[in-house]
Amino acid sequence: MSTITTNIKGIRDIMRKDTGVDGDAQRISQMVWMLFMKIFADKEEEWEITIDGYESPIPERLKWQTWAADEEGLTGDDLMDFINNELFPALKELSSAIYWLSDAICSGYTLKMPLKNEEQKRRDQ
Repeated sequence: MSTITTNIKGIRDIMRKDTGVDGDAQRISQMVWMLFMKIFADKEEEWEITIDGYESPIPERLKWQTWAADEEGLTGDDLMDFINNELFPALKELSSAIYWLSDAICSGYTLKMPLKNEEQKRRDQ
């Protein structure tokens, strides 16, 4: 099984534990926004090196590295409050293409698990 398949299955299994995510359609939409933020963060690291004068459209406080990669960072209700009341509204302002963005996950502890897993895998590489 490929690494991406294993990662997706792991995230899916974690999300199954949350009462707010009921079904594959919701799990997929939740994975999409998390993977987007992670991939965009990785690409920005590259762009900062390869593009002179690159400036991120995402404010520092909303970047993946600031809130998701910090193992001691937000979790539980604080994480959910940040995502629903700061991150998503700000991202929606940046682009009308992401009007669909919403979080169905109820537990900030459940949400933190796949975030921590992805960061640990990155550090292990």
